[in-house]
Amino acid sequence: MLFRTRDEQRISLISGAILLSLTVAAGLSVYGVMHKQAEAQLSRSLQQNLALRARMMERDIRQHLADATAVASGVSVQGQLAVITKRPGDESALRGLESALYSALAVGFNALVLYDLSGRELVRAGPLDIQPELSVPLNLPYRSRLEWDGGLLMTAKVEIYKAGQPMGALVAVRRMPEMLGLITGLSNLGESAELHLCAAEDSQYVQCFPTKNSPRIVTHLPRMEAGQSTPMSLALAGGGGFMASRDSQGEMGASAYMPVGGLGLGVVLRIDAAELYQPIRDQARYVLPVLLLLLVGAALLLRWQVLPLLRQVVASEARSRELNQTLRRNEARIRAVLDRVDEAIISITSEGVVRTFNSVAERMFDYSAEEVVGNNISMLMPEPFGSQHNQHLMRYLETGQSDAVGRRREVVGRRRDGTTFPAELSVGEVKFAGEHLFIGAMRDIAERKAAEARIIHLANNDSLTNLPNRNLFQDRARQSLMQASRQQQRVGIVFIDLDHFKTINDSLGHHVGDRLLQTVALRIRTCLRDEDTVARQGGDEFIVVLPNIKRFEDIGIVAQKLIVSLSAPYSIDGAELHTSASVGVAVYPDDGPDVETLMRNADIAMYYAKSTGRNNFQFFTPQMNQAASERLQIESSLRQALTRNEFTLHFQPIVNLASGQVGAAEALLRWSPSSGPIGPDRFIPVAEETGLIVPIGEWVIRHACRERQKWAALGITQTRMVVNISARQFAQKNLVATVGRILQEADLSPEQIGIEITESLLMERPEDTIRTLTTFSNMGIQISVDDFGTGYSSLSYLKRFPLDKLKVDRSFVRDIATDPDDAAIVTAIIAMAHSLNIKVVAEGVETEQQLQFLRSRGCDEYQGYYFSRPMPSEAFIAKLSGVPG
Repeated sequence: MLFRTRDEQRISLISGAILLSLTVAAGLSVYGVMHKQAEAQLSRSLQQNLALRARMMERDIRQHLADATAVASGVSVQGQLAVITKRPGDESALRGLESALYSALAVGFNALVLYDLSGRELVRAGPLDIQPELSVPLNLPYRSRLEWDGGLLMTAKVEIYKAGQPMGALVAVRRMPEMLGLITGLSNLGESAELHLCAAEDSQYVQCFPTKNSPRIVTHLPRMEAGQSTPMSLALAGGGGFMASRDSQGEMGASAYMPVGGLGLGVVLRIDAAELYQPIRDQARYVLPVLLLLLVGAALLLRWQVLPLLRQVVASEARSRELNQTLRRNEARIRAVLDRVDEAIISITSEGVVRTFNSVAERMFDYSAEEVVGNNISMLMPEPFGSQHNQHLMRYLETGQSDAVGRRREVVGRRRDGTTFPAELSVGEVKFAGEHLFIGAMRDIAERKAAEARIIHLANNDSLTNLPNRNLFQDRARQSLMQASRQQQRVGIVFIDLDHFKTINDSLGHHVGDRLLQTVALRIRTCLRDEDTVARQGGDEFIVVLPNIKRFEDIGIVAQKLIVSLSAPYSIDGAELHTSASVGVAVYPDDGPDVETLMRNADIAMYYAKSTGRNNFQFFTPQMNQAASERLQIESSLRQALTRNEFTLHFQPIVNLASGQVGAAEALLRWSPSSGPIGPDRFIPVAEETGLIVPIGEWVIRHACRERQKWAALGITQTRMVVNISARQFAQKNLVATVGRILQEADLSPEQIGIEITESLLMERPEDTIRTLTTFSNMGIQISVDDFGTGYSSLSYLKRFPLDKLKVDRSFVRDIATDPDDAAIVTAIIAMAHSLNIKVVAEGVETEQQLQFLRSRGCDEYQGYYFSRPMPSEAFIAKLSGVPG
């Protein structure tokens, strides 16, 4: 009785403790989930509210600039201004300008002032008595600024041009009450809600406009607090998010932050922590009483319902313990021995009937001991081993000969579900109380076998595509060559390299590149016979062995099938990708007696295919060896060219056809190693393929900007520096930042340089290309499309891109004076480009006849030997000294 009472007390205490712990844990979990959900909801609400206000602010600012630009470009303003330029002081024209400006006040301007080229005020409309306390420059054209003089206002000075000639400037002023309302109208967010609008003061401080609760401007506000960036500092750096922060009085709060477009402004919406989390505390007042009631109810349930049941369980357990104690001690001795081993222990009689089956055996075969003991051991064996077992057992009992007893060997077991697995078995025999028993110790070796198979597979196969790797390929290729030698047949070795794969991999990510390689592997496999072998050589290279070839033409047919299949579009993660392949072929025994020679020659043929335009195949010829050696020499020297300072820049003028002035200069790279000058047509393709074009391209931009700065110091200020950007260089994610940094180092404005890209680059990943080009265009950098007409784009397709100029390829210009087709093409390009407000530059102009034709068709600019060959900087400066402009 005492024992029962102690058990009941112990169980009651444990049950009560568990119940209390579960209730408390449930309460904490509920409160924690509520807290997290509320906090996430409040965070989203703040960020969404802030994002809406930031978009509205950016809209208002850009609308003001657009309205000011519309006024400045109006026909009335430009027409009257042109009259005044010719006849200064013309009263009629001044009245016309004044009327035009007063009419423009109706769209929301507070003041408009028009100046002539000398900066003299011509007319004004509206008062211009601004004395701002704070004036912040915006990342917009026309010296746009956001200012505070008791209210928000924006000013912009728009330069007025007509036919490319400056005529004057318009200063537009507009007060921004709606934008101020976005800053102060926060009543729906709470009493402590406050929106800060700031801009950078310098690298360490920011300056801010007045807020709802602080009517004065704030300057010299640190970007860092306690060693961490403030929310406003993060917003001005282009970041957006939500974080806890302290205000100037040290009060904790929550802040949502983000930039205002790309205007150089940041906004932070902050709410005190006490007000932000008050709804969570209000909910907690209702949750805690409910949890308390649950705890009391559970305690009553434990007292009235659970304890009587526990008494019955304790009594029944005690009786069962007394009845089975002896039996359990005996079974425990045997089971303890069998269950302590790591192997399945199974004993059978001389008739094959199972007597013991330990727990490891239960787990191994998925049978319980009760299901197996008393049945024949053959139930654990797949056929034909199960039906043969009793025969082997009887033969051993009669002859004493067996390949199982006393030895360790591999066997196959069968689980309950019929699946089989490899196992290692050792069998011993014992005679006990007149009974002949066989005891087997079995270990599941499925994982070991699988690991061995994986090791063998990984040693011979590519982990990404599951194709044979180089080692397995060479082994199969040697076997094919030996067979071909005996049967007097040919063997084809086909080397495949994907075109522009690195560009896809770098710009879209390695996961997309991996998916593309897997798809390519499947396509190659479908082009081959079962007896052919395809392997991944590494990177984006694949290699194929074609045994039993009787005709050269058969190899060409396979190579062409590969070209067609691999050039079809790919759909990867919902995006359509385009690539192609360059294929090289070497044939045994014609091109080499062994695998290594054939692979090397197929590789050389592949590089020749790349050099002839890609997306084709080439059979190896002995002449290719010399070209390959030359290419390797160029690549080796090219890797040292930057450190050896072997590069120089030459400059070719770009001339305005109407005025004859040199408006720009194209920077062209020249390489003069110690072995002698090497032409761009030879080293640029090698730089592109190896990726060296990226550091070389950056060198070109940096040195071209330095030259442009040098020209400015000599008084050459109207000549734009134009540099070429390659496809590999354009795919670099940090290209915009690199160009911006170089401009800052050279102290150049973006308007002083231009970039040229090829027409084919526009066709690759157009959405990414539009984003990058738009960023350059917004900076003020002029964008030209080089070699236009050699690709597959159309002028209607080009409308999507922010382009300034098209450069007609020299192949069309060469015969425009004699070939009607070329003349018609150039004429059409000029007309359609002008319809899209895109200027046209003709390349390769060498004769007076070509120049006169282009002038008659309205071409804007030209370059070529007719005016000047590319020349060093000193010669270029001397050339310009004798040319107007």
